[in-house]
Amino acid sequence: MLALASGAALVLLVGHALSTATADAVERARGAAIAVAQGRARELQRRLASPEVLTIFPPAERFTLRNGKLVVPDALGWLHPRSPSPVPATVAAQVRRAQSLEASGQHAAAVALLESAVAELATDAPERLPLAVAAGWTLLRSDDPPRATEAWQHCTRMLSLSAVSAFADPCLGELLIVSTLLGAALGNEVPAELTASLTALPAGELAPVFARMTERGLDVDELATAARAANAWRERLLRVDARIERDRTDAQMTRLGDELLLWFPQHGEGALIPLLHAALAADPDWRGYVGGDSGAVDAAIVVDGLTVRPATAPPLPLLARPAIAWSAATLLIALCAGSAWLSWRGLRRHAAAVAAEAEFLTVVTHELKTPVASIRLIAEVLGNDEASATRARDYVALLGGESARLQMLVENVLDLGQRERGERRLDRRPMDLVPLLRETVASFVPLAERAGMKVELAAPVAAFAAVDGLAITQAIANLLDNASKYAGGGRRLLVTMTAAGEVATIIVRDFGMGVPAAERDSIFTRFQRGSAHRHGSIPGVGIGLHLARQIVRGHDGELSCRAPMDGGAGAEFVLTLPVCPPEDPA
Repeated sequence: MLALASGAALVLLVGHALSTATADAVERARGAAIAVAQGRARELQRRLASPEVLTIFPPAERFTLRNGKLVVPDALGWLHPRSPSPVPATVAAQVRRAQSLEASGQHAAAVALLESAVAELATDAPERLPLAVAAGWTLLRSDDPPRATEAWQHCTRMLSLSAVSAFADPCLGELLIVSTLLGAALGNEVPAELTASLTALPAGELAPVFARMTERGLDVDELATAARAANAWRERLLRVDARIERDRTDAQMTRLGDELLLWFPQHGEGALIPLLHAALAADPDWRGYVGGDSGAVDAAIVVDGLTVRPATAPPLPLLARPAIAWSAATLLIALCAGSAWLSWRGLRRHAAAVAAEAEFLTVVTHELKTPVASIRLIAEVLGNDEASATRARDYVALLGGESARLQMLVENVLDLGQRERGERRLDRRPMDLVPLLRETVASFVPLAERAGMKVELAAPVAAFAAVDGLAITQAIANLLDNASKYAGGGRRLLVTMTAAGEVATIIVRDFGMGVPAAERDSIFTRFQRGSAHRHGSIPGVGIGLHLARQIVRGHDGELSCRAPMDGGAGAEFVLTLPVCPPEDPA
């Protein structure tokens, strides 16, 4: 136990030391990761604070400043819509007059009015554009597609004279949309010179235009893609413009949603870039952890919304993990405890075996001394011619009984040893059990008579079984010997044999004190005797019944003890064997 306690203490000490060392290593690795993250954050701040960083970003993410104002790219044209330009009163009046004529069914008069109004001024006079658009739609509704197409071409020519920035005027933008719808109604694509102007219009105004063009079978995929890109570009620049108008410091690095705004007014440049893209500007090959949560534990903050988190430490080796260490320690302790318990149990079993062997040798020696002493005494009496002829015959009978008793004891001891070592084999052959039982009972009669006991054999029923004759004889003789010892004042043994179905049953009954119900199975244990006779009041070594049961079970039978079926005194030992036909060789 001292060794076990020492081993357990050593295991716990080593486990604690390993766990502490592991925790220290983890903490050092964590500190190193934090230091690396802080260094990366400082490097990223330095690079993003330099205008040179703008050169690594694509043009779509950069913008230009002029005199502190955001310069709108030519392709985009404008950011904020202007106030609508008023339509000349005369033009508006002529359009309304033409619509009234058309509503009253005077299509020709409406067309003539619009065409004459357009022709009064120069062909490409911008102020006459509403008249040209109205004329085209009127001609189309008058079922005159060729002239409507000419009017549409006249409209597109006048619209193409305006720069993209001019369409910040909502009125001009509306005329472009109406002209595009007219072309779609005529089955015409948008002219290339108007593509940029059209896609620069607000997305909400373009959605019904693209839907109508799709209905007419026109391909609008490229136009829709360009429109989405232009509107996304405008939205980003609008956010930049709003921040620049609000904050006029010389250098800015701030977060706008999921993007980082960098602008350098003194250099007239800036960029609006995704946060992760900005982080990789420090080192394109770096694979650190970048996130938008400025409150992250141990994170190094670059700017609001852009942090550098410590890299995750590599997993500990399997044997260095505290859980594994403690599991191994627990397993070692369990193994030590299990080994100690097994050793203690083995020592107890060994001590019990030694004690049983000593007791067995003592009992066997005592049992051997009794018949040997009797044989020696009888031999001396017969050798001295001190007995009469009648007494001599009695002495000879006693001598035979003691010899038989001695022989039975020796055979039981030897047979038990052979069976436990696996040296005793059964030679089973089909035979009639009746002669076997008669011979066994007849050979036991002299011993019974010497003990003043009568053995009765009821008329047995013929039965055949595959048995080893010598082994079964020994088993029945052990039952008779045991019954004769414990018959007490009964002075009578009754042996019966019956056969029913596939089982032959031999019953040996005595009329003594009987066997308590609690001991009817334990008396078949080796060296085990009834509680009333464990102190030697009746001779015996406790192997006769054990050996008899082993023999019977070796024949696929069973041997048990029970109270007499007729309710009388004594005990019944019931031996059952499977029967077989006389010719069965099994």
